[in-house]
Amino acid sequence: MIPNKRQKLSKLVKTPIIIFSSGSTENIYFEHLEPIREDISIIRRYKGVDPSKVLSRAIQYSREMKRELGVPELETWIVIDKDNFDIDTVEEKATKNGIKVAYSNVCFELWYVLHFMYTTAANTSTEWQSIFTQKARLSNYLKTQDYSEILNPLVQTAIKNAKRLENFHREKNKPSLKDPYTSVYKLVERIINK
Repeated sequence: MIPNKRQKLSKLVKTPIIIFSSGSTENIYFEHLEPIREDISIIRRYKGVDPSKVLSRAIQYSREMKRELGVPELETWIVIDKDNFDIDTVEEKATKNGIKVAYSNVCFELWYVLHFMYTTAANTSTEWQSIFTQKARLSNYLKTQDYSEILNPLVQTAIKNAKRLENFHREKNKPSLKDPYTSVYKLVERIINK
């Protein structure tokens, strides 16, 4: 007897975590992040669109997967940058729909830089890319390049530095007021730590 799709998925997926990212950089990072816990399964979806559309797609996909897997809850994250959108509204809508948000202000490359150093300096996306290129001793930086060989050994440093940065912004209650800031560490900890 061939098991149906729900039986197959429930046996294969212990704890599914769905990650929706709005950028190729984020998608590549989570594709190559190691070591992944053995008791979870990552379902990655890349949508190169603005964060509000990523959130809408994540809500829809999460609902579909809950029905397909026959589970009441499913851990779903969106990974976004604070670009030209209202992060406060996106985070509020995500929370109402049971979606977790890992966001960076201003860009994901801040997360890369935190693997090498702690900083509270506000920079532009271009400046964060330049700092990462310098710290990682790269000849150039490509957003579509896999840097896991450089970053994975330093992920605990990045987590520690991101937590320090969060503490630095502890009195700011709106995500939009935190610059620089990244909550990516929360998702990374969820994936790699028991």
